[in-house]
Amino acid sequence: MAFYFTCKAPEVNLSEVLRYSRQKKNDETVVFTKECISKANGAVSFSAVWDVFDITVSGGVTDLGPFSAESASLAKMLCDYSRCVVFAATIGADFDRLTSLYERKSPGTAVVLHGYGAERVESLCDELCGELEKRFGKISPRFSPGYGDLPLGTQTDIFRILSPEKIGLFLNSSLLMSPSKSVTAFVGVSPADTSASR
Repeated sequence: MAFYFTCKAPEVNLSEVLRYSRQKKNDETVVFTKECISKANGAVSFSAVWDVFDITVSGGVTDLGPFSAESASLAKMLCDYSRCVVFAATIGADFDRLTSLYERKSPGTAVVLHGYGAERVESLCDELCGELEKRFGKISPRFSPGYGDLPLGTQTDIFRILSPEKIGLFLNSSLLMSPSKSVTAFVGVSPADTSASR
């Protein structure tokens, strides 16, 4: 059974927005960035869907039951956990429409908005992981398809088990997500009893 998560807008990390939009921090860029962010008022939402699975890690394969993920890096991260959360998170299609508008009328503003969108979806993931930590205790860092040796094709399995279309998140034939400011990831929860033989 999938679980749904929403939250109020977390505080904006302006330094991260500047970093994602590749701007040096000075008075001029700070003022311009704040002006761009103000144009996104009402265009950002925070939604996620997640589920938790018992896992078995063997070699470079993590078996979650509904599917197996082949990645030595993911397996190494999850080897000390007995369960894994798989989630999909998005800041919504309205933000994509806004950035598309500014790509045509003000490319400089669009660049900053893309940086802001990246910061917003990361802050959403941080909020969700904070909730997972409250629920499960210690959790691992998150690990996304397309990172390291985890194939981007793993997206199809994630979409199949979570049905994130219910939160307005879709996957195209090129394995790209829409809205673009979206994240899927694995997070280890429920540390395994390392004193027991594996």
